[in-house]
Amino acid sequence: MRNSIISAVIILIVVTQYALGASMWTKEPTSVRGIPFGASVAEAKKKLNNHTCETNKAARETRCYERHYKTGRAVVDGSMYLFKNDKLVSVLMEFKSSDYDYLKEIFIQKYGDPIETVPMEERKKIKDLYFNNGRLVWIGDNITMGLSIGVDNNEKGSIYYTLNSYIRESSRERKKEEEKEKIKALNDI
Repeated sequence: MRNSIISAVIILIVVTQYALGASMWTKEPTSVRGIPFGASVAEAKKKLNNHTCETNKAARETRCYERHYKTGRAVVDGSMYLFKNDKLVSVLMEFKSSDYDYLKEIFIQKYGDPIETVPMEERKKIKDLYFNNGRLVWIGDNITMGLSIGVDNNEKGSIYYTLNSYIRESSRERKKEEEKEKIKALNDI
């Protein structure tokens, strides 16, 4: 399930980047919770609380999971830190949907206005679009970040921070895999 969520987020980021073009965001972060992008797993573990990590050596990926913590008055139910080739490339957080407006206010104060917004009243109209989420998106030269919430109040919200270089690399890898699948399908017919 986490793999499908990560894939869905990466696809959303890539589509948003191509649709919006050049960066207009000037307050992009260089770290998340004190862990700089590009940090090693060992460096990150020093700052993570209540965490577990798993490594997929074939994919050259490590995922560290941090459980339940508070940021201000908002409760983060969990975070996933993704490392590719021992470098932090992406962070995904889940939070209670009731904290969305609070986090939205904090994010806008800290990072400035998002470059893309789906207003609350529009979320139900486009229920099937963007994984049933309303969202705010910030795209910088190095980082793409988003804050989203489900349509229904009982759904969780999510926050993601991803290096643009990782987004591009993942997109290229996905295209190569799709080409391999097409060739295999042609050979199997």
